[in-house]
Amino acid sequence: MDVREFRNAMGNFASGVTVITSKDENDNFVGLTVNAFSSLSLDPAQILFCIDKGSSSLPAIKKGNAFVVNILQEKQELVCLGFAKKGGNKFKDVPISLSDEGVPVLTDNLATIHCHVYEIYEGGDHLIVVGDVGDFSYDESKTPLLFYRGKLNPKFQETMA
Repeated sequence: MDVREFRNAMGNFASGVTVITSKDENDNFVGLTVNAFSSLSLDPAQILFCIDKGSSSLPAIKKGNAFVVNILQEKQELVCLGFAKKGGNKFKDVPISLSDEGVPVLTDNLATIHCHVYEIYEGGDHLIVVGDVGDFSYDESKTPLLFYRGKLNPKFQETMA
């Protein structure tokens, strides 16, 4: 199978964009852009996201650890791109608050979901992280940031015109 062509085929599924934030064992903030995210269960309330096995953020994602799913809105394209890069201080110049557990929460999100890692499963070159939802908030007045065919809005909207 041609991996690049498979990736191109999967790019035809438009998805929202999230930034997963947490902190490591030394209380350093970690964060990464994730579009492989989904609700999993309503009762109990659970979500899932997929993380590359080579991600530098992976050590902070352990069973029981707190994390936050920051669902991005269309005006957070630069935030998305900043957290998609490897290395550096991804939180520099990004407004945050802290959850009750000291996990960074990006401000001005479309939605925010506070979780704890329930379980981690193997999934090819990624791990599938299931999170128990503890709390959430959302803002219906905002529009989502979308990822489609390798592009973010507003580029997405331009290709549809």
